[in-house]
Amino acid sequence: MRIALVGDYPLNPNKIKGGPQAVFAYLIQGLKRFTELELHIVTAHTTVEHPYTVETDGVHIHYLPYPPYTTFRAYPQLKKAIHKALQQINPDIVHGQSAYVFGCIALQSNYVTVLTPHSIYGTEVRFAKKWVHRQNLRLQHFLMRRCFLARSRYILSINPYIRQNLQPYVNAKFYDIDNPISRRFFELDPAQAQSGEILFVGWLRQVKRPDLALKAFALAKEQAPNLHLKFAGGAIEPALKADLQRFITQNNLTDSVTFLGHLSQDALLKAYQQMSVLLLTSELETSPMAVGQAMAAAKPVVATKVGGVPYLLDNARTGFVVNYNKPQELAQALLKLAESPELRQSIGAAARQEALARFKVEQVAQKTYQMYRDILADAAG
Repeated sequence: MRIALVGDYPLNPNKIKGGPQAVFAYLIQGLKRFTELELHIVTAHTTVEHPYTVETDGVHIHYLPYPPYTTFRAYPQLKKAIHKALQQINPDIVHGQSAYVFGCIALQSNYVTVLTPHSIYGTEVRFAKKWVHRQNLRLQHFLMRRCFLARSRYILSINPYIRQNLQPYVNAKFYDIDNPISRRFFELDPAQAQSGEILFVGWLRQVKRPDLALKAFALAKEQAPNLHLKFAGGAIEPALKADLQRFITQNNLTDSVTFLGHLSQDALLKAYQQMSVLLLTSELETSPMAVGQAMAAAKPVVATKVGGVPYLLDNARTGFVVNYNKPQELAQALLKLAESPELRQSIGAAARQEALARFKVEQVAQKTYQMYRDILADAAG
């Protein structure tokens, strides 16, 4: 069975940028063990100058140049290049790792196609600061409506939030399969956690609300002076980071807050090993990888009740799910965990058991493999 997976695959598996790249990389780790599958990855990056193919552990990775234009101008050229690669591969199934540009190009290839949407169209435009970014998002949403909604026959739903938002608008068969989490997170030792260390994982963008994390942290620190907050993520919005720095200075938090920047996978694993709590304060999330990674590492999570987060965490059992934009409630949850090692241990242990049942790479890959077989049988019938 020849599978072509089309999407944003990392150039270096140890330097993963964002959740969709992590999902893609972890899924390939699991699918490699199925000898019946001939796996091809088709991806594109702006740093690639000429098309080339490499084979790693039996997986064929086809790297293409991503045109250095806005999405308006890049789409036709990218579509042509990806379709040419797919014609050379001649796959039984194309698996699009997106519902936007890569996904729509996959659907237009005329091969049997399944898509994995990582977000809901129309939800992110309001967070774009620049006109060109808003226009790019609007084009992606246009493609979503015209291409995805009209052509989709098979959809891999990583979270019930995805299914609920898309099912009314598409005539497609849904497969409910959670995001995979690398086995390396399950191998971390929770006993090595450093008491009082809180970790925030995500790009420093407005949608992630790092400012809310800081406000909650400042409130909690008034009663628990030993707390320390670390931000793991790149600063996509420099103005936002400047605002965060001003808040830190004004509230005398300079020695208690650290910006780690974007971390390699090895460095990220070390950060998860050391933290005692993961803090997620987003305004919008679909199925955040950071939550699954923390659960696998047996670490409690404090997160805002948005998007697909309530489907990942069972409040007060595997983490705390707090109403959005309520820094006082977030601070109270952080204090509960800071004051009770026993509570951190019990919630972390319950979270890990949930992660073992849902997020292990081997289990997710097995379900994905069965999905491929079902799709081929359905398409043939």
